[in-house]
Amino acid sequence: MREVNIIKLKNGEIDHLNNGMKIKTGELVYILQHIRGEDTPSEHVKIIGLYSTQVNAEKAINLLRSKPGFCKSKKGFVISAYFLDKTFWVDGFVW
Repeated sequence: MREVNIIKLKNGEIDHLNNGMKIKTGELVYILQHIRGEDTPSEHVKIIGLYSTQVNAEKAINLLRSKPGFCKSKKGFVISAYFLDKTFWVDGFVW
């Protein structure tokens, strides 16, 4: 059983984001969030921080997982990687 959902890296690249492009150091930012009640009407998302590496985001999880609130929802941590200076959701969205 995993406690943390983490983007999988393959050969130092993030397959589903890079579309075959080489990623240089500093082009990605790692966003750490904590989600409680995912996919429910009471879903609550907290942005914990932005990190330069996945390792730094994982260190933050280790620091927080025993703290009040987080210790009751250890599976709620999510690390996502995003390119800097790239616009997402360019096709909009539907409610």
